[in-house]
Amino acid sequence: IINEFGQGSRYGMTIQYIRQEEPTGIRDAISLAKGHFQEDESFLLVYADVLASENMYRQVVQAFGTFHQPVAAICHTPHAQNYGTVYLGQDMQIERLVEKPVEREVGNYVLAGVFVMPYRLFELLERFEMDEALNELCAGEGLRSSIWEEPWLDAQHPWDLLKGNQMVMDTWSEARVDGSV
Repeated sequence: IINEFGQGSRYGMTIQYIRQEEPTGIRDAISLAKGHFQEDESFLLVYADVLASENMYRQVVQAFGTFHQPVAAICHTPHAQNYGTVYLGQDMQIERLVEKPVEREVGNYVLAGVFVMPYRLFELLERFEMDEALNELCAGEGLRSSIWEEPWLDAQHPWDLLKGNQMVMDTWSEARVDGSV
């Protein structure tokens, strides 16, 4: 991400990278960034355990530039019950999401962990957990979806790194091992 977007100047934005030292949850991680933004600014939010091509991030940023409203990347997964299931309305607007849905609530799309969010998210996170804050955005200024149809990985387990390695290697035109392994 840092290599692709740098400080953001070629995209007409300023990018700062903030590291959460202790893993205390997504709500706290996002809240660490509040002091780095003005109330009229939006920001790119990427969950650290998401692996996808740089085009995923580019697609979300472009959707924000086109529609000028918060955007969330969404995708299909065979394990939707492990994620926030997204329900879409007209014009690809996210109407609501259900975090870790029970079987009867499982939908077709899930949050893919890449967003462009408004400053208002910080205010919502002072009162709500992340899923509730996103639902508040849906009910307020709206949350537009950006459908990602290429490979994507949420690295939840150590063995997911092997899947991620394979996903990256699948994009190479040539693979070569020099010397012994």
